[in-house]
Amino acid sequence: STDNVRGFWENKRFVDLHERTMSELGISWDDPRPMPYGWRSSEIYARRLEELEDGISVEFSGDPYWVFKDPRVCRLLPLWMSALSNLNGRQTYILTVRHPLEVASSLNARNGWGISFGELLWLRYVFDAAANTDGATRTVVLYDELLADPQKELSRILEDLSISLPSD
Repeated sequence: STDNVRGFWENKRFVDLHERTMSELGISWDDPRPMPYGWRSSEIYARRLEELEDGISVEFSGDPYWVFKDPRVCRLLPLWMSALSNLNGRQTYILTVRHPLEVASSLNARNGWGISFGELLWLRYVFDAAANTDGATRTVVLYDELLADPQKELSRILEDLSISLPSD
């Protein structure tokens, strides 16, 4: 990323897939409009689904537990849900929510965008993440609480999602 040369800890394979998918659908990460009507039945969706399944198999093969981070997935969750279902993966979701003003201020400092536009983008991402995981096994983590006490939040996340990590 040109705005953060050290990166944001996202998996490059999935960021690239997300960027190409959104671009082919005529949107970008900073587009607050809803996903295009019918995108889940498009040829783009079908192509990316196969690519995503291959990527998951390569990146996480043999790993019983894995997590990845990319905010774009909030918008593209139906694609991930289909891929994980096809791969018979257990799906649990951790929705990490940062205060909207913090996000908007960060976007303002980085991109020069108005605070209202940043808040609108925040709302789009949070809305899509919540709507796309409705009925799924999920938990919500407040970003500030995660930073303040990561161990406490991890314990709570594991309990909320009924995950027991193997002991060494």
